Amino acid sequence: MKPKMNMEFKFVFSLIFAVLVSIFAIQNADSVEVKFFFSKFYISQAVVILVSAVIGAIIAFLLGLIKQIRQNIKVKQLTKEINILKVQNEELEVRLEQLSCAKIVDEDVENGEVIGEIEEIIESEKPPV
Repeated sequence: MKPKMNMEFKFVFSLIFAVLVSIFAIQNADSVEVKFFFSKFYISQAVVILVSAVIGAIIAFLLGLIKQIRQNIKVKQLTKEINILKVQNEELEVRLEQLSCAKIVDEDVENGEVIGEIEEIIESEKPPV
């Protein structure tokens, strides 16, 4: 629930900021000289303020979008790595189980239990003479 509240807070803050910028622009609506490279023109100061605020918002949005895209790429990469590690973990667990079973059989062979059972099976399968 925290991310949603954080997003709501950002939205409300953005709206308040936009209203304050609009009020400031309207109160400063005098005509001003704007020089851009080799050109010079007169335009309302309100328009300059609003255009500057919009350009700033677009730049902030694009930078946030780039950050989000990078995070999504990293999440996909880490998800693939997790899946690979899960598969490796399952393979190692199977191998561990096989080795532990082999160790039990080896211990039984050393104790002679398996050899006795094998001899009994062999003798029981021999045809009667």
